[in-house]
Amino acid sequence: MKKRDGFVIGFSVITIFLFVLVYPYRIHAYLNGMPADLVIWQASFTANSRDQGGSAGAATIDDPKGLVVVGTKLIVADEGNNRVLIFNFLPTVNNQSADVVIGQASFSGSLANRGGAVAANTLNQPYDVTTDGTKLFITDSGNNRILIYNSLPAVNGASADV
Repeated sequence: MKKRDGFVIGFSVITIFLFVLVYPYRIHAYLNGMPADLVIWQASFTANSRDQGGSAGAATIDDPKGLVVVGTKLIVADEGNNRVLIFNFLPTVNNQSADVVIGQASFSGSLANRGGAVAANTLNQPYDVTTDGTKLFITDSGNNRILIYNSLPAVNGASADV
């Protein structure tokens, strides 16, 4: 090994050490005990009421269960309001409203199966959601079924395909 090679290796080690020392947040983006940056479906970080103490809406939730992030979308099962909420873009402000509701005709609905019979556009206690990047799968536990949407729903009250 030449003297020059030792210098290059030593310089590289020092450079990496300084990078880790100066930019630790880029390597350890999340740490135990760190505070959250945003809160959704509550007016503040210390609030915890179902539907913010009122009724179902685009900025409320009652018993959130499973969630999935796909691309820029956040999709969350709202078991207590018998619906699934979709943000078209990941929330960037506190108490941001969802963009799309599934299982109800509008954001204000909350009854199981929309207050009627089970159908392709209703939910009863959705428990979990997942996606393969194209299709959306909803575990509709109160109706003992899995619903499959062949594409991510973009309109309120969309019906499942399978």
